[in-house]
Amino acid sequence: MRARYSGGHHQPPLQKVCNFPNYKGVHPQESPDGLWGSVRGSNFNILLIDDSEAEAKVFQSALTKVAPRTTLYWVASAKEGLEYLRQGGRFQGVGSVSIVVCDLNMPVMSGFDFAEQMKKDPALMQIPLIVYSGSQAPQDISRAYSLGVNSYLVKPMTIDTMVQQVEVLVKYWLDTNKLVNGWHFD
Repeated sequence: MRARYSGGHHQPPLQKVCNFPNYKGVHPQESPDGLWGSVRGSNFNILLIDDSEAEAKVFQSALTKVAPRTTLYWVASAKEGLEYLRQGGRFQGVGSVSIVVCDLNMPVMSGFDFAEQMKKDPALMQIPLIVYSGSQAPQDISRAYSLGVNSYLVKPMTIDTMVQQVEVLVKYWLDTNKLVNGWHFD
């Protein structure tokens, strides 16, 4: 069982694994600017795709409290998410992820477009994709599932509810559910 975050530990600063002005393709674990997450060396890696840094910080905070051994990578666009998963460009050699958590409402490429491309790609289609959106619209939920999304969570209004939601997400996808090894161990 994983240890819980006690609140007395220093939380690492939020950094994106992409869009650094001087990013040169360094593996995030080797770069103090390229990794943010709870504990290095974890086999459980989550890719968060969200254009809001504030919401990414809240997600990180909740994850740190409930799963300190999980490493969280954040990219700010769906296009970067696909590039990360395909380990193209600046993301060569960054390692695999256990699950992908993606917002729907993003500029340029929406979460729907991301889901469609990811789930049509034979190399990526088995990676669990969890939508994490503010939308509760039935048509958005239906469309997401029709594109192959594995789970749909509505962003909560309170931090406490978010911590509970992230805890359930981690327990199910990383503890209870059996994932394909190639996607959740480096």
